[in-house]
Amino acid sequence: MILNHSCHHVKVVLPLKTGENAMSFAGNPTTLGETIRKLRKMTGLSQKQLAAMLGVDQSTIAYWESGKNFPRHKYLERMAAIFGVSPAVFYVNGNEFRKYVRVGERGDLYLPVVSYVHAGLGVFNEPEELLMVTLEEARKAHYVMKVKGRSMEPTLFEGDYIGVRQQSIATTGDIVVALVDEFDEVTVKRLKQVATEIILVPDNPEFPSYSSKEHRIRIIGKVTWIKRFFER
Repeated sequence: MILNHSCHHVKVVLPLKTGENAMSFAGNPTTLGETIRKLRKMTGLSQKQLAAMLGVDQSTIAYWESGKNFPRHKYLERMAAIFGVSPAVFYVNGNEFRKYVRVGERGDLYLPVVSYVHAGLGVFNEPEELLMVTLEEARKAHYVMKVKGRSMEPTLFEGDYIGVRQQSIATTGDIVVALVDEFDEVTVKRLKQVATEIILVPDNPEFPSYSSKEHRIRIIGKVTWIKRFFER
């Protein structure tokens, strides 16, 4: 299995406001046409003015905003430059994108950090922050977890951020997030399957494995990328 693994000097994490639900973020507005309309109005442009800047008819802009037609990639890139935002904002607010992503004012992308995940055993808590991610990272994960513990060293270290895609099926060699026994504990381990037996194996041999012959195991996600920050 190949994981995207990035190292950064500076991380951008936003705290959530009281009562704010990170899991409901879809980035407002919710469709590509609504996004174009909102950004156009925020920029103070009429449909006619935007059309002239793009070299298209005003009716084309109207079709885009109503969802009756969709702009080609080159027009999305041009509109991003006109509006002063990242082109990612158009893809995030398209119907194809995952509902967990939040879009910042300048088109920056954020995923909710679901508190801490013990690379030994831990518990889920309500998300308290958002982590800035790239478009590629956002497309590959539904949410982010922060690793605590040493059971997955040298692959995962305490403080690493892992992108998790929600899924109940994985293959041998994948790093998965799984619920163990009473389903109120979560662990991050490497999956090994032998016939019908599921085994959660730590990369650090100092820690124990978990077998479905002895424990109730339920896979709830697959780790798709790792983010490691080195503070200056």
